Amino acid sequence: GVIFSQGRIWMEQRRTTLKTLRDFGFGKLSMEETIYDEVKKFLNFLRKTGGEPIDLAGKFNLPVLNVLWKVTVGHSYEYDDPRLMEIMDILAKFFKVSGDPLAILHLTFP
Repeated sequence: GVIFSQGRIWMEQRRTTLKTLRDFGFGKLSMEETIYDEVKKFLNFLRKTGGEPIDLAGKFNLPVLNVLWKVTVGHSYEYDDPRLMEIMDILAKFFKVSGDPLAILHLTFP
């Protein structure tokens, strides 16, 4: 992949990745609008707390995931939707496992 490669292979994979992301809307005005709308939605979510303390651990990942989900699948979730929480949990577990040094060695030297 782009992360573990280098040289000519890295350049080819980077080019393909950027082209694919552009096809999905990254770097276009429509993407900016999507991000802006999600930021407004997140700010409204924070305002609903009424000034009460809120645990922000992992909360900033919600709008990021929602924008990516909107671009790839075509819709986004409300922040209290259990499906969004399930996706967040799955991703957290994946990144925790993939950050393990043994997993990195296995990916690097299969």
